[in-house]
Amino acid sequence: MGSLTDIRSSPSLDVLPYGRLGHEIAPDTAASDIRRLLKPDTKPHHNLGSFVTTALDSHGEQLLLENYAKNLACRHEYPGIDELHSRCVSILGDLWGVSAAGAPVGSAVSGSSEAIFLGILAMKKRWMAGRTDRDTPREPNIIVGSHAHVAVPNGASACDVQVRSLQVSASSSFVVDPSKLEALIDDGTIGIVLIMGSTYTGHFDPVKDVGVMLDKHEASTGRNIMVHVDAASGGFVAPFLGKNGGCTQWDFSNPRVASINASGHKFGLATASVGWVLWRDRTCLPESMVHSSDYLMGQNESVTLSYSQPAHGVVLQYYHLARLGRLGYERIIKEVFQRAVDLGRLLEKTGLFECVDGVYRGPLDSVATKTQQEATAASRSSGLPLVVFRLQPGVKRQFSGLDEQWISHGLMQRGFSVPSRLDAARTNIEETPAMAFPRTSTMSPRCWSRHGTSRIGSVVLPMSSRRRAACTKSSSHASSPTSPSPSSCTPKPCPKSTPSPTSLDFWSSPSTWRRAGLNTTRCLVGCTFGDFSAMWFLQSFHPELGTGATMAIAMASGLASSMTLETVLLRLGRDRLSWGVAARTAAGMSLISMLTMEAASNAVDFHLTGGQVRFDDPVFWVAAVVAMGAGFLAPLPYNYLRLRKYGKACH
Repeated sequence: MGSLTDIRSSPSLDVLPYGRLGHEIAPDTAASDIRRLLKPDTKPHHNLGSFVTTALDSHGEQLLLENYAKNLACRHEYPGIDELHSRCVSILGDLWGVSAAGAPVGSAVSGSSEAIFLGILAMKKRWMAGRTDRDTPREPNIIVGSHAHVAVPNGASACDVQVRSLQVSASSSFVVDPSKLEALIDDGTIGIVLIMGSTYTGHFDPVKDVGVMLDKHEASTGRNIMVHVDAASGGFVAPFLGKNGGCTQWDFSNPRVASINASGHKFGLATASVGWVLWRDRTCLPESMVHSSDYLMGQNESVTLSYSQPAHGVVLQYYHLARLGRLGYERIIKEVFQRAVDLGRLLEKTGLFECVDGVYRGPLDSVATKTQQEATAASRSSGLPLVVFRLQPGVKRQFSGLDEQWISHGLMQRGFSVPSRLDAARTNIEETPAMAFPRTSTMSPRCWSRHGTSRIGSVVLPMSSRRRAACTKSSSHASSPTSPSPSSCTPKPCPKSTPSPTSLDFWSSPSTWRRAGLNTTRCLVGCTFGDFSAMWFLQSFHPELGTGATMAIAMASGLASSMTLETVLLRLGRDRLSWGVAARTAAGMSLISMLTMEAASNAVDFHLTGGQVRFDDPVFWVAAVVAMGAGFLAPLPYNYLRLRKYGKACH
C-alpha cells in the first residue's frame, strides 16, 4: 500500500481540491482520482481488528441504492420506512426478552455511542425524579467495569455523571465481579452499565448474577438500582447462543435491565453505522426525553439526539432480519464461533501464543458432525466469537525482540489490520498487550472458510518464526565477548522442536511437501522461460558463440527470470513485501534452489539433445519434458528441508 503522503504529492491529482474549492472537473476524472486517494485504505475484509460485519448481497445493494436518499426523520413522507422501523423495534424487543404482553419502546440511532448516552440520560432523569427535597445532596454516579467502551465514560461526562470504575482482571475472568459491585453503590448511584461483549476480550458480563445482587441490595437498603446493558457487539450474538453460555437473563427477561443498546453493523450485518436503543417499556423512558416536532407533515416524536438520519440502515437491518430469521442468524453465529475455535487452536498449537477470549476451545467429540461442533463451541462460550491472543510469557522472556506490536505492524504491512490494543490499565492482564481478531466474525464467505482461517494463521506464524529467529541471532551476537550481556538474554531451547532431518518423521509432512512443490514450481516456471528463450535466441542469431557459452548464458538468463518472477510474486502476492526486501528474499532463499534446478535440467537437456533447440523435432519436446522434470525433482528436497526445518524450529 502506498502512503497517503505519496499520493497527495502525485501530479496527476493536482486537479482535486485541497483546502479550497477548485474548478469543475469531469465526473470520471473526479471519481478515478478519488479512488486513487482511497487506495491506501485497508480492504474492509482485511480490517480484522474491527467489529463491523456488514454484509450485502445483490438484493441488499439494490435496496441501498433505492433508499439512500430517504431521511428517517420524514416518518409521514415515508410511511414504509416508518413501518420497517417499528417492525425492527418489535423484533429486537422479542429477541431481547420482552414478554408477549410487553411493549418495548426504542429507536434507531447513529450508533451505540449515541444509544449509550441516551441510556445513561434516562437513568439520570429517573434518579432525579425519585429524589425529594429531604434527600441528602448527592452527585449522580454510574458504576461500570474498567473494560467498558470509551463511549460509556464519554456519555456519562456529557450527562454530568461521575463514573465509578471496577477493575476487571484475569482473576475475575475479565468481567465485573458482582461481589465487589455493591461496595461502590450509594444514594447517588443512578445505575450500572454492564457489557455484553468487551471490546478488549469479548467476554460477557454476568448480568444475571448482578441482578441477584441488586435484588438483595434493594431488600436491605431500599435502593432500586437498574441496569443498562451495552450490547453493542453482543446484542446480535447472545440471543442465538445456547443457555449454557452464560446468556440467560442478560436482557429484558431480567427485571433489573431497564435498557439495552446494540449496533446493527456489529454482527447484525447492517451497514455502518446504525445503532439501536430499547427500553423495557414506556415507564423506563422519561417523558422529558421524548421530543415532538412539526417541521414536516404531521407530528413527529423522537428520542434521538440527531434529527436527520439515513434510512437505508433501517431498511437493510430489516432485510437481514426478514431474510435470515432466527435459524439463519443461529447458523451464521455457530459457523463464526467455529472459525474462532479453528484460528485459536491454530495459534495455541504453535506454543507461541495463548488465547484470552471467552470462546470455548475444550475437547470436542471427534465423531461429532461439523454442525454439532459449531453448536458446542457457541453454546459453551462466554463471549463474542473472536480471537484475542498474546505471546506466551515464556516466549517473550526468551526472545525480548519478539512482541505483539511487531507482529501487528508486520501484519499491517501485509494488508491486514490486527491491532495490539489490550489496555493493561483497563484489564490488568499482567501489563501484557494482546491482539484481537474480531473479524473472524466477518460475514464474508471468504472468511467463513477454513482456508480463510488457515490463511490468517499462515501470515502470523511464519512472521513470528522469522522474528524469533532474528531474536536468537541478536541474542547470540549480544553474548559475544565484545558486547557483555546478562546470561538471561541467551535463548533457551524451544519447548517443541522439529524432528531431526535424519528421521522419517521429518520427511512425512504432506502440507510441507505441497508448499515445497508450489515454491519449486514457481522457480521452474521462471527458470524454464529464461533458459529456453535465451537458448533459442542465441542459437538463432548468434550461432558463433558455441554450445558451452550459449548454455552458460541461458543458465544465467534462467536464474535472472526466476528471481524476477519470485520478486514480483513476493511483492504483489500474499506477502506484500517491499521491492527491495522481496528481491533480497528471492536471492537469499531461492538461489541455491535455482542453481540446482538449472544444473539438473541443463545436464539432462545436453545429454539428450546436445543443448540444441529444435522446435520441429519431437525429440526436443520429449527432452524438454524430461529436463523440466529433473529440474523440478532436484531442488524439491532442499526446498522441503528449508520449509520444514527453518519454518518451525528454533535456529
